Amino acid sequence: MGVRRGTAFFLLVAILCLIAIVIICIRPARVVGVSSDTLSHSLQKAVGGEMSGSCEEREDGDWTCKRVGMRPKGDSSFGPTATYEVDVSGWGCWEGTRVQEKSSLPPRLDGCITIFDLIRYGD
Repeated sequence: MGVRRGTAFFLLVAILCLIAIVIICIRPARVVGVSSDTLSHSLQKAVGGEMSGSCEEREDGDWTCKRVGMRPKGDSSFGPTATYEVDVSGWGCWEGTRVQEKSSLPPRLDGCITIFDLIRYGD
């Protein structure tokens, strides 16, 4: 009986560790929180193309993110710009609404922060 309990305990610990790893990979914001860089990277993926920008947390807990499109090398002008008000859930999923009326960027964006945003994979 002692061996079975030991095996069951080890199996339970292994399953809990696996669940924790999956949560960290799929929704790391639940564990480590949301940062300006991770949210900005997640928005960049949602907009697509060569974009840069930054996000700032407001006092109400929501975020304001500015996106700037980059033109091809050699062109000194910038592409489309937009400012989004972004609401982020506790699981790291977010919805952004463009503030300006005139912009070629999408009026609404949504997505979720993943491990790739946390490590900024693809930059």
